Amino acid sequence: MKNICLLLAVSLLTIISACSSKQNETSLKLWYNSPAKYWMSEALPIGNGYVGAMIMGGINADSLQFSYEGLWSGGPVEGHPYNYGIKKDAKNHLPAVRNLLAQNKQDEAHTIANTELTGKINPEFNKNCSFGDYGANQNMGTLIIKPNHKGQVENYRRELDIENSLASVTYQMDKAKYKRTYFASYPNKAIVYRYQSDQPLSYKISFQTPHKVKVFDLKNSVLTITGQLEDNHREFTIMYELRGVDDVIVNGNVINITNTSDLQICQITGSDYINKFPDYLDVNYKEKLIARLKNIKAKSYKQLKETHINDYQNLFARVDLKLEGVSNGFLPTNERLEK
Repeated sequence: MKNICLLLAVSLLTIISACSSKQNETSLKLWYNSPAKYWMSEALPIGNGYVGAMIMGGINADSLQFSYEGLWSGGPVEGHPYNYGIKKDAKNHLPAVRNLLAQNKQDEAHTIANTELTGKINPEFNKNCSFGDYGANQNMGTLIIKPNHKGQVENYRRELDIENSLASVTYQMDKAKYKRTYFASYPNKAIVYRYQSDQPLSYKISFQTPHKVKVFDLKNSVLTITGQLEDNHREFTIMYELRGVDDVIVNGNVINITNTSDLQICQITGSDYINKFPDYLDVNYKEKLIARLKNIKAKSYKQLKETHINDYQNLFARVDLKLEGVSNGFLPTNERLEK
């Protein structure tokens, strides 16, 4: 009788394990068993409609490159005659284009439109940008987080949970477990990073940007960085609220954090650009950032994460598409693509 019960128990555990494995295989996740080597094809993206970041998942140096919707080169600048990409007397050629289209002469209409209606770019305004004074969206910068640990890495996994809009990195080193979680919240207009470990760690945090840095200041566990574009002098600011830290030392442009097993970083971002003619300048953008920071400070990590997932699920869960066939979800994404 005991043997029969034992056999039933083993069979039940096998079925549960198989169901769990099946669920994991078919879950909507991209995952890799190594850090990203290539930004374009391997880094994992997160974003909230305002700012987006790319997760490389480096073990000894975690590089988090991000861009913001309101950071553009070009545009109106004092002392530069900017025509908003509009050619002089372009409207005079519009009737001819319409007439040709009415006659089904698309090629002729396109030739006139391309010659007379398409805006002009002045490349001499910014020789470092092929878009000249028309401008282009700019890379705001890269946050680099270096944990102070050494050892043999095992069970590394870097994944993007598409169903919940969460990115993560997990691994073991000398039997200690490490977990990182990343998400970009639309309701709170923030990116949140969390670094957890079995034992307290020290971290070095630095920031890199191709633009001029005007302010690098840590006060009351908030790191404030203000920079400026070269061509149009547009200003931007990033604020990082550091949680779970007691010992913080600033050494030049490096933040040294010691003795924490749960480092949390809440990032908010803004610039002095606003979509308002004619100067597109928001002189109050820093006050808006401070108000957002105050709102985030009043919420726990759990609240920020739950709000993010619920907001995302309201959109994502509207449609459920299931494809028949065998799932290879147990394989890393790069290996699945090779099959």
